[in-house]
Amino acid sequence: MPDRSNRFLTLPNLLSLSRMAVVPYILYLFYQRRPECDRLGFILAIIAILTDIFDGYLARRLGQVSEWGKLLDPLSDKVCIVGAAIVAVGLKGYPVWAMVLIILRDVAILLGGLYIVRTKGLVMVSDLWGKLTALILAGSILVYLINLELLKSPLLYLAMVMIFASSGHYLLRFRRAVIENPEGPRDLS
Repeated sequence: MPDRSNRFLTLPNLLSLSRMAVVPYILYLFYQRRPECDRLGFILAIIAILTDIFDGYLARRLGQVSEWGKLLDPLSDKVCIVGAAIVAVGLKGYPVWAMVLIILRDVAILLGGLYIVRTKGLVMVSDLWGKLTALILAGSILVYLINLELLKSPLLYLAMVMIFASSGHYLLRFRRAVIENPEGPRDLS
């Protein structure tokens, strides 16, 4: 049976790529500051969030889990969330400090992940903490983009709690990979 772990063109990977590809259009729609554009941007953002939920499921279900997918999925999450946060800060009053925390967390995760790939030869895949944090971050930004006043503060503060909780979780995983596992590859889920 051929090794499919390095396949790039799979349905789950195409979903992750499509999520990144649609980000500029979604952000352009919100930048228009017209209600009909906000509605369309919101619908496309929800579709993007749904692709994030289903790409990993499809990869496992279809036997298409790949090393590319392990990289593309979290990268796509970060591109979507950071892009949306930048627009939300500029147009809708999303707090700059929240965007900075999002970017710092994502940069730390990317740099830590690259370090582990280089030194250990393995990829730290997204887990439930990462997925849940991405979902809550997306929700907190979306409520700003569509001006849902009632949900802005609760989701923003929940997102910040998740940033710190997931950062701690990733730090523990990083420690396990680097310090407690000097001999090399193993499962880091």
